[in-house]
Amino acid sequence: MATEDDNLIRRIRTGDQNALAELMERYRGQLLATASRKMSDMLKRSVEPDDVMQEAITYCLKTFTEIDCKLLDPMPWVHQVLERKIVDAHRHHAAQKRAADKGVPLSGATDSSPGLIDLLIASITSASQAFARNRREERLMIAMQQLTQEQQDALRMRYVENLPSKEIADKLGKSDGAIRVMLTRSLRQLEELLDDGRME
Repeated sequence: MATEDDNLIRRIRTGDQNALAELMERYRGQLLATASRKMSDMLKRSVEPDDVMQEAITYCLKTFTEIDCKLLDPMPWVHQVLERKIVDAHRHHAAQKRAADKGVPLSGATDSSPGLIDLLIASITSASQAFARNRREERLMIAMQQLTQEQQDALRMRYVENLPSKEIADKLGKSDGAIRVMLTRSLRQLEELLDDGRME
């Protein structure tokens, strides 16, 4: 016997935009929980998870008429859009933070290219390589897995949560100087992995 979800999905696959809106409303709580779980605490201080979720819902409704919906699996697609919006929000927040710093190097980091930092944020905040916008971003996601968990944690806290190196040091039980060195070496290691062809 077909469930209400099944009926909505059937209507969605015939191009019924109202059915998509109804399905997303049914899973609104789940979408909000996903947004809240995947957004960093730093980002939440600047933007509400509900706002990011609403942006994803609006985007889905806006672009629905432009996609082939005949075989669409609606909710996985909506979750992918939501996660991309979360990544974009992290990128935007990080760019604003760098602008506010007026060019002052990030704590403990060398003057790495902003493009690498944007890719780094995406690799940390995106749940799957399926969300990679280009091959270089996907390669960075793979490169991140070659770092130690401690390196990954330090990079996440610095570039996603925008914590100062001293606070990262306190959390990881290391000296401020050790964290600065770790951040610098980790960024250099990622750059080398991307540039030397080992990630092809």
